[in-house]
Amino acid sequence: MRVVIVDYGMGNVFSVARALQFCGHTTELTANDARIQSADAVILPGVGAIGAAMLELKQRGLDASLRRFAERERPLLGICLGMQALATMSEEFGTHACLNLIPGQIKKIQPEHDGMKVPNIGWYGMHGSPVLGWQGTRFDGLAENAETYFVHSYQFIPDNAADAIACYRWGNQSITAAVQRNNILGTQFHPEKSGPVGLKLLEHFFR
Repeated sequence: MRVVIVDYGMGNVFSVARALQFCGHTTELTANDARIQSADAVILPGVGAIGAAMLELKQRGLDASLRRFAERERPLLGICLGMQALATMSEEFGTHACLNLIPGQIKKIQPEHDGMKVPNIGWYGMHGSPVLGWQGTRFDGLAENAETYFVHSYQFIPDNAADAIACYRWGNQSITAAVQRNNILGTQFHPEKSGPVGLKLLEHFFR
C-alpha cells in the first residue's frame, strides 16, 4: 500500500515511516492535497500541543484535506496528538476546535495522588470492550493486556462510548488508549515505539 504521512511539522514522522517500511508499505511524507487524496491510507502523527497543531493544519489547508480523505472511507490513523486532533474540541491550554472526525472531547488526565505524574509516560496493558474485547475492531486478534508505550497529559473522551475501542488502567481510572469509527482510527499510544505489538497493530490497521 502507498501510505501518506501528513507533513505539518509536528510529527515523529521518521520513526513512523521506518515502522511502516518494516511492515512492507511504501511511505510518502507530504502536505500536498492531491497526493493525500490518492493515497491508500493516511497517517496523522503528532507531538506537542493541540492549539499549535490545529493552527499548522489549518494554515496548510490540511484540515479540509483530511476531512475529504476521511469521507472516501479509506484508512485514516491518528497517532498520539494526531488522535486528539480527530476529536471535536480540546481543553489543552484553552479551548480549541479540532477535526471532529470522531465526536468527543480532549480533557486532562487527573492524577489520584502525588505518585502519579503528568505527563504519564510508560508501558501499559490495554483491554478492549468488557463484552466483545477486540471483536469487530482493528485490534481483532490482539492479545488482551498487550502492552504499548504512552506519553500524554490529555485523553480522548468520545461522545459515543462505543468509539473507545481500547483503554488502560491508570490507578483506579480507565484511560482511553484508542478510538475507532468506521475507517478512522486513533491511538493515544505510539505504535512505532511499541515493539512487536505496535508493528502488529500497524499491520492490522492496513488489512
